[in-house]
Amino acid sequence: MMSRRAATSQDSDLHEDGGGVAHRGVAGCGSGSVKAVAASHLQRFVDVGPDGSVALIRSRLRVLGSRGQRRRDDGSGIVSERWFARFYADSADPWGYTTSAYERRKYAMTLAALPHDRYRSAYEPGCSIGLLSLGLSERCDRLRCSDFSDDAVNLARARLEGRAGVVVERHAMPDDFPDEDTFDLVVLGDVCMYLTAKRLDELTDKVAASLVAGGHVVAVHGHHLSPHIFQSGDQVHARIRRHPVLRKFGGYRDHAFRLDIWERR
Repeated sequence: MMSRRAATSQDSDLHEDGGGVAHRGVAGCGSGSVKAVAASHLQRFVDVGPDGSVALIRSRLRVLGSRGQRRRDDGSGIVSERWFARFYADSADPWGYTTSAYERRKYAMTLAALPHDRYRSAYEPGCSIGLLSLGLSERCDRLRCSDFSDDAVNLARARLEGRAGVVVERHAMPDDFPDEDTFDLVVLGDVCMYLTAKRLDELTDKVAASLVAGGHVVAVHGHHLSPHIFQSGDQVHARIRRHPVLRKFGGYRDHAFRLDIWERR
């Protein structure tokens, strides 16, 4: 719930909407000021933030309206390696990570959002060709990266060759999560949407168990639904935040993607 700030003059009030945008309402100055005042009063009773009731209703409406756009589960609860292999067979950068302004912005914001300047041990499943991994390697003493695709693993190894403390492995989530290890950072970037809700819950349990006290989970996913994925980023983050040992640390949301950070209790 947003707080109401005092006005700088006696006849006006400064209010914030759910996106943190300030509006000035002046008594008797037309419909715009009336709407701003009404919005301010509404926010006293309704959580319009990214995890609030309004966002939850919108997310559920999107899900109901796009049921036919979601991937069907073959019983495994994951997207097969064969499906990813088809994309890498045609291109060494099938999702345009090296050329997309959207991806550059998302990676930059992910790195900027990390709560600590440096981490002892980090894990990044679904690293793809290793672009975000490059930035993470500069912030972590030790970094384990993994991907389901053999092609992606080979490309990431080539990109990260010579980086101290970096290892790239082939892992299928959630079964191959490195349970034997502990981390103070786990980064989930555009990977959880390729899991069903049940399999995502399994992964979240493993992530939470691997984190040291005070360790961070950073999840970044787009809002979209498509026939290639099981759930949207909003659905993914809604499930992660239910985990009892993870508490919300911070986050960011815009029209394209959302970024959320949780801390291990």
